[in-house]
Amino acid sequence: MNDELQRSRPAAPARPPRDRRGGATALEFGVLVLPFILVMMFILDVAMMSLADSMLDRALHQVAREIKTGQAATKTASQFKTELCTATLGLFSCASNIYLNVQVVNSFSSVSFFNPINTDGTMKSSFNFAVGTAGDYMLVQGFLKWKSPAAALAYYKGMLSDGSVVLSSAVLFRNEPYK
Repeated sequence: MNDELQRSRPAAPARPPRDRRGGATALEFGVLVLPFILVMMFILDVAMMSLADSMLDRALHQVAREIKTGQAATKTASQFKTELCTATLGLFSCASNIYLNVQVVNSFSSVSFFNPINTDGTMKSSFNFAVGTAGDYMLVQGFLKWKSPAAALAYYKGMLSDGSVVLSSAVLFRNEPYK
């Protein structure tokens, strides 16, 4: 009886040999891995650039408070820049990559922002540093020269001739009557 049951079953369909698709997965991985890695590197670069910009902004607000309250009246530009670098928590190289512009403005409506880039695509060498007196309107700008591989892939308006970009932060306020 067992012989009759075995004869009545239909035969299993023939399977193709497994080695026909063996290289497809490796090929698909090879095609997709490079774009995936590039996208991940771009995301990390933009995240680091955003973090650096946020740190510059936070540090600039922190040290601009000294101008606003009159504590920076006797400080030089290099002392103020050193404090700005300290406030960035060492996230980036400050000595040669950070620039500071402090200027007195007539009113909030007559503000003109300082452009730190020369026409040849290099950073300007001279910046303003005037902390003003009590009641003056002040514009404090910080600029960070940042090497960014992601920005080098596309045209970016703030790009310098050496391929780096300029991140900036600005604080506009009126000095307190500290006298």
